[in-house]
Amino acid sequence: MLVLSTVILLQSTLALRSEYRAGSNINRQNEHNHYTPEEYAKMIDEYSATWEKLGIEVEVFDSLEELSRSYAAPWKGPGDKTVGSHSSEDTPKCTNGSCWAVRMEEVVPYFAENESSEVLLYHGGDLKANEFADGIKFHVGTDELAGPAFFTTHNLYLALYYGGKGMRSWADPSNFSDREFYRMAMEIKVQNPQACEGIVPDWKFMNEMATAFNSSLDDMIQQPCGHEKCSFVAVNWNTDGTEGSGWLPYEFRMLPDSLETCGLKISRIIMVRDDEEQTFSDFRHSDAWRGTALIFNRLYMKHDEAAKELAGGSSSSSRP
Repeated sequence: MLVLSTVILLQSTLALRSEYRAGSNINRQNEHNHYTPEEYAKMIDEYSATWEKLGIEVEVFDSLEELSRSYAAPWKGPGDKTVGSHSSEDTPKCTNGSCWAVRMEEVVPYFAENESSEVLLYHGGDLKANEFADGIKFHVGTDELAGPAFFTTHNLYLALYYGGKGMRSWADPSNFSDREFYRMAMEIKVQNPQACEGIVPDWKFMNEMATAFNSSLDDMIQQPCGHEKCSFVAVNWNTDGTEGSGWLPYEFRMLPDSLETCGLKISRIIMVRDDEEQTFSDFRHSDAWRGTALIFNRLYMKHDEAAKELAGGSSSSSRP
């Protein structure tokens, strides 16, 4: 879930409205009361029905603990950088700004540890079926650093952290004491993992990405994959290239060609009831989250300055 765009980092607590809010479709005697269990059940049934029309199941968990009992992956929280049962190796796949193509299972070895396990990614947010009626949209959550992308992560808990934007749609907006809401994450199956290649940039490469635009940026990202199409840019904000220095679990910015090369398919929507879950509160105040925000902001400012210079040069060159 599951990626750090400006919206995610700087507006991660933005109150997003939803067409499925109870206030819009349930007559309540007192709008300042908490939603009742019956009201929540009706809302969830209505919400699930919109996804069922697309052939996608919605699975609801009453707590994070209940979800954890049915989730077998080795990572246990949104800040868990584990990539395999016995590994947390998190170094870039580049040398001094020169990257090479790697398969997704090379970035997250857990995917290759069990032949029967599926390669699953997660995208967190205020998820609405009508926005995905025609499939994944790569302009949604566009990353200013990597171009059009769809933000995902292998860590379901991190995606659910980003899925806290959905909590604003499921909490009682008229009562600030209402702590009941639902986090949302989309599960995406990678059907062609052997053909799903991308890059894991180092700090130098990311700085160069920040000042590249359009075709130059695309060429820069695609060059390591040669004649094949790079499907993702995996980022964990490892600035010094040493093992253990990544700030967050890997976020896979899936590029538009990944829909075909990786065989991306939405498999289900996961909803988890959250009444101020301590796991997410601790992560929100962690050094890792705050440090990542600062690093991203440095890159984005560099990107913004380069964009202004480019725009200024273009306008001046067009003057008589």
